[in-house]
Amino acid sequence: MNFSNIYVAPDPENHPTQSRVSNPEFPGLSTRSKEIGSASYFGYLSTPKMSQPVEYVTVGDTIADIANKASTSTSLTTTTSILLSILVMVSFIANALLVATILSSYKLRNCLLYVCFVNIALLNILDTLFIMFISILYLANGQWCFGDILCRINALMQQFIFLKTLLAITLMAMERALGLVANGHRLLAPKYVLTLSLMFTIVASCFAAPLIFSSFPVSPYPHRYLCAIASYSPIAYTIVQIWVYSGCLFVLLICFGSMIRHSQVSRSLPIKPQDYSAFIMETRALQDHLSMGKLVFYIMLTYLIVQGPYIVLNFFMQ
Repeated sequence: MNFSNIYVAPDPENHPTQSRVSNPEFPGLSTRSKEIGSASYFGYLSTPKMSQPVEYVTVGDTIADIANKASTSTSLTTTTSILLSILVMVSFIANALLVATILSSYKLRNCLLYVCFVNIALLNILDTLFIMFISILYLANGQWCFGDILCRINALMQQFIFLKTLLAITLMAMERALGLVANGHRLLAPKYVLTLSLMFTIVASCFAAPLIFSSFPVSPYPHRYLCAIASYSPIAYTIVQIWVYSGCLFVLLICFGSMIRHSQVSRSLPIKPQDYSAFIMETRALQDHLSMGKLVFYIMLTYLIVQGPYIVLNFFMQ
């Protein structure tokens, strides 16, 4: 057996310099170990060190990320509140002036299309009061704190106004398209237009009425700043609603297609010279009728661009 690699611990009695004397500052360490450690430490201090580069950072980098996000969110909320408030005031004043102008003019009141414009303007005023104004309050508070009743009223008015506006635009397009059959003259009597408008109001109210009941899911949406129909709503309600919207779009397509076809039809001069005056008056009435039809088309296009994506989003959420 090879004993050359065996280490024999020194005897404390024969080697007093290596005796293990307890150190009160470093328990368990010998005095010898303390002396060696002190020498090593001071030797380390005496060794020259390399200078470390000093890095400077901006003040923004020293702030926590959550503080930066909170500051950005507050600034965005303030900007959105200001823009939405301006939009609410402009929309309310413009629609109120439109209603006052049409109702104060006898000539405009006798035109069915302008009466339909009053209907659209009143719906926009309701939209401003029950949807946009509540959105400002929601945005100012940062969370929905108005209770379930106001949440349901907000969602109910959305369903009513969106559908009633589309039905009103459909009624205007029907009035323009049917007027082309009579060469620009009135074909629908005012009582028929009023009856159809009342029926469309009842239809829109039927789709908004289920939101009154507590069993119908309604929830506030922080990123929309309003309340709307929540997920897991009755599938039959959503399907019927999609069919109604699709039917309105189909009728609008037929009406505007009829307007385009009639606008491209060329009219020949009458044979008798005494009929020229009537021909000119009919042509002028037809052109006025078509120009107002273009206005209805632009209103429909604006509605589809502004409200269309939100309505489709509601269908997906339902």
